[in-house]
Formats: sequence, C-alpha cells, structure tokens
Amino acid sequence: MTERESWFGGIALAALLLFPLGDGGMSESSRKFYTTLRRDYPVAIMPPGWLFGPVWFMLYLLMAVAIVLWTAEADQNSWLWLGVWITAIVNFFFNKIWSLLFFSYRLVRLAAADAVLIFLTAATVLVFLCFKNTSIDADVDSMTNLTANVSSDLSHPDDDLSTRQIVALVLWAIYTTWTLFAMILSIWIAARVPAEALKRSHGALITPQTYAAQ
Repeated sequence: MTERESWFGGIALAALLLFPLGDGGMSESSRKFYTTLRRDYPVAIMPPGWLFGPVWFMLYLLMAVAIVLWTAEADQNSWLWLGVWITAIVNFFFNKIWSLLFFSYRLVRLAAADAVLIFLTAATVLVFLCFKNTSIDADVDSMTNLTANVSSDLSHPDDDLSTRQIVALVLWAIYTTWTLFAMILSIWIAARVPAEALKRSHGALITPQTYAAQ
C-alpha cells in the first residue's frame, strides 16, 4: 500500500466511525415517530425502522471504499479529483442534516427537498467517476482552451479507468440507487402526511385519529 492509499484509508476509517453511528441508530422518540408513521400512513416500499442501521452502515462502507479506490489512482492535480471530493463532502453534509430535518424536527418537506439534493450530488459523483482525469496543469493559454481541454477529456467515459476505479464506480452506483429510492420515499411521505399530523406531542407523531379528535 502506498502512502497515498494509506492516507485515503485513514479518511475512509474516519468516515466509517463518524457517519454510520450518527445516521444509523434511531433515538427512542425517532423510533416511535417512524413506527407510527409506518402504521398510520403505510406504503409497501417503506422499510422497517430496524433496517436503517445495517443498511446505512453498509452504504457508508461502500461510499468510503469507492472514494478510496478511485482517488488512490486518480491524478490529484485534476479537475475530476477535486470535483469528486467536493461533491462527495457536500453529499455527506446533506446526508447528515436529513436525519435532523426528518426525525428531530419533523420537517418532512424540507427533508424531502434535502433528499433530492442527496440524490443529485450522489448522481453527480457517479458521473464524475465515469470519466478519465483532466489535469489542472494542462497546457492552457486561455479560458477557452481550458474549456476545450476539459470538454475533450470528459467526452470519453471509461477511458483509462483502472480495475479499482471501475469497482469504485459500481459501488457508488449501488449507493446512488439507494438515494433514488430514499428520495422517492421522502417525497411520498411529504405529499401524503398532512402538516397538522406532524405536530409533536412528547416526541411522538400525532396520529390521524388523534388529530381528528382535536
């Protein structure tokens, strides 16, 4: 393992320690909220609450491994290297605030909008991973030539991708598929559950029966 791979491995380990523990486990009030939500507004694609922990642990594992595999062989002086990292970090940020919006503050409509951003940033990273590197230090005399160089190098997906980078692409595609599912589910919940039913009562969801009785 090279020094660069060790460095990225440390970042991946940090991601595994920080993100799954924060997003995977539900508090007691969040668990009650989600259980009530599944019971009173059922939909076939709504997963059980216990599934979130294992699924998100595996997803963050796939994300970390994908980023490590791809960037370990990518040119650090490239537009794609920079783009992948910036977009992935933004994606992690949107992932973190989704739990706060949905479970802590019951802002399901903002959570749905955030889920759209999670999918879009994940899909953007996936697109970046399809292309070969474009060097920032390329022979560029003007912004026009810079645009031409970048466009030329981004016009051939899968060119010069190593086996590791192809594996990274597949792993990230799995994660992106999940974000698409999560986005659809979040939008469905935001559209189906009335705002009045999301008022908090001792950390639990006010059910349709309770709301009707008020």
